[in-house]
Order: sequence, then structure tokens, then C-alpha cells
Amino acid sequence: MAAAAQPAGALAHRAVIVGGEGRLGARVRETVSFLSQETVEISWQEADASAGTGVAHIVFFAPCPAPSGVSDLRVADLMQTLDTAFLGAADIVREASSRHVPGGRILFLLDWTATGLAEDGAAALLEAGLTGLARSWSRELAESGFTANVIVTGPIVDAAVEVATAHAVAFFLHAGAEAISGQVLVIAGSSTTGMLPI
Repeated sequence: MAAAAQPAGALAHRAVIVGGEGRLGARVRETVSFLSQETVEISWQEADASAGTGVAHIVFFAPCPAPSGVSDLRVADLMQTLDTAFLGAADIVREASSRHVPGGRILFLLDWTATGLAEDGAAALLEAGLTGLARSWSRELAESGFTANVIVTGPIVDAAVEVATAHAVAFFLHAGAEAISGQVLVIAGSSTTGMLPI
């Protein structure tokens, strides 16, 4: 059976996906694999510079710290989660962008805790930081040909949100999206009606 043809504008490069569990992760992996010659999946614990070698597409699923209110928040646990996410992401992006692979794309997938839910301070802090990284990298890495964007999903991730997220991933990774960088796209159906932007 012949392999399916890639869509016009697809980037035929190596991709790395960091994290990503469940049905949404599987749907996004399918999309990224279709757009790339080779797709490597790693955990956040495996995220280091070696994962960025020869990579054009980098898709990060934000790690999910356990929900905790102010009274339960442990600084040591929070710092470890932040170190793993920020240093791992920085190592991969630093290596990938140093090689000036044309059409580089960085994409962070966050969940609804990015909007600041009660008793989810650690996750909100982490996801706000990753959003800030994407916006900063969108400017810093523009001359290297990289874009950096964020997709926020939720609060209920049903089949419609999964499909829309996969389409959004394909859109941001597409060669024609080179002028779109530093943006946050929220995919949550009618849940975002009247909501202020992140």
C-alpha cells in the first residue's frame, strides 16, 4: 500500500514531541507524524540538548503538577517541576535553533489551568511561564527562522476539542505559518465567550 502524500506546504523534517498522554496526545502525535519524516517522542525527564539535534518541529505538552492550594504548596516540588520544564525546553530549543533548520516551529500545548484555576497555583505558574517563554522565543529566534506559539485546551477536552487541536497543530507547523509567532490560541468551544485573552 502506498504511503499517503503529504499535504502541500508540509515540512519534511524531524520532529520531537515532549510529553503528551491520553487521546489528545495520540491525536497530536498522529498529526505531527504526518507532517514530519521522523517523529521522536520523549518524556520531560528525557528532555535535553540531544533531543534537539536536527529537529524542525518541537511540540511540548506542559507537565501537570498535582493540584495544590496555597497551604499545600511545597516550594521544593514546585522548583523541581519548573526546572524540569524550563531547562528541558531551553536545552532542546537551544540545540535546534543553533543549527538554523529552515521552517523551525516551537509549539506549547497547555491545559485549562493556564487560565488560573483555584487550587492549581503550581500548574498556573508553570503554564504562564511556558507562555512567556514562547512569546520571548518568538522574537529572539525569528532570525533563525523559528516560530513559537501556544495552544490552550479545555476545560473539557471532548472529541471536538481534540479534532480542533490537531488541526491547530497542523496549522502552526505548516510552512505557510511562518509569519504567525508569539500567539496564544484557546480551543475550548463556548467556554471562552467573553473571556479576556491570556
